[in-house]
Amino acid sequence: KAICERLKAKHNVLSLSEDGEEYSVEAAAFMDNFEISLDTSGEGLHKRGYRSMVWTAPLRETLAAAILMLSVWKKDRALIDPFTGSGTIPIEAALIATNTAPGLYRSFAFEKFKYAPGVIERVREEAKDKEDLNLSARISGFDINPKAIKLAVKHAEAAGMKKFIHFQTADMRTISSRYSHGVMVANPPYGERLMDEENLKALYRDFGKVYRSLDEWSCYAITSYRGFEKHFGQKADKVRKLYNSEIECSLYQFLGAPPKRNNNESAGSKG
Repeated sequence: KAICERLKAKHNVLSLSEDGEEYSVEAAAFMDNFEISLDTSGEGLHKRGYRSMVWTAPLRETLAAAILMLSVWKKDRALIDPFTGSGTIPIEAALIATNTAPGLYRSFAFEKFKYAPGVIERVREEAKDKEDLNLSARISGFDINPKAIKLAVKHAEAAGMKKFIHFQTADMRTISSRYSHGVMVANPPYGERLMDEENLKALYRDFGKVYRSLDEWSCYAITSYRGFEKHFGQKADKVRKLYNSEIECSLYQFLGAPPKRNNNESAGSKG
């Protein structure tokens, strides 16, 4: 109301029309300090624009990217997500590997503002010029549910990353790789909403066995379950506290040996 009154006084009018584009204004107060800001983004910046639907307990796109950037993974190393769900981790990995700007294919609220400078198309073209789409990536996502894989493929297509990712319906327990020194990044199930505790413990035990069957791989797993290391069967080299939305989680980091110089092998799933 204060903003409306100020605008009426500024323009010497008795009322303001309610047509035209919507402008979202946010106000924040802390003690005696007040901050008024215009929302130029619209949807949250963690939304890249490729996820039309989400699977159970999804990671925010920004959190998935942050975990990848915290990891030892580089674009020339194999990467596996054994619980891929809607495909966020492999897609974010492909975006990083191809140097594709986050949010390149989403829209922003300011694009509809009448007096906003017309720079967005130029900036998008500059970002596209920096992409490396000739990449030969070794990024894989597996999920036991074929519906999840179908959704992951759809999201990868929307992000323009489908050709850089191998998605496959497979139980985590069957995953293998002939690559050495790769990186596994996982958002495994956790919490009673997805799985009861006994099944969760068994899943983590089998997850640990699969990880240790790989040749000098590193593993990064985010979960809120405090007994993860015990049932995974290995103490993490490093544990970092992170939040998946409002859920306090830990990122468990298990490090393999440094990669060898030459590696021309392939990855996939048993069976």
